[in-house]
Amino acid sequence: MFKISETANRLIKQHGETAPYIAAERASEMQKAGDRESEAHWTNVVIETKILLARDYGW
Repeated sequence: MFKISETANRLIKQHGETAPYIAAERASEMQKAGDRESEAHWTNVVIETKILLARDYGW
């Protein structure tokens, strides 16, 4: 599994300011699938994307 910061940076490059929403959708998909480890990973990616966007874009 990718590191959280790598995943967050990749999502921001691909999706810009919508990155946290994309990560949240994936976390929700993992929750519905019963994959708790992946759900936790994507939840952390949501947090990391918000932190990076706030730092870099004054979000």
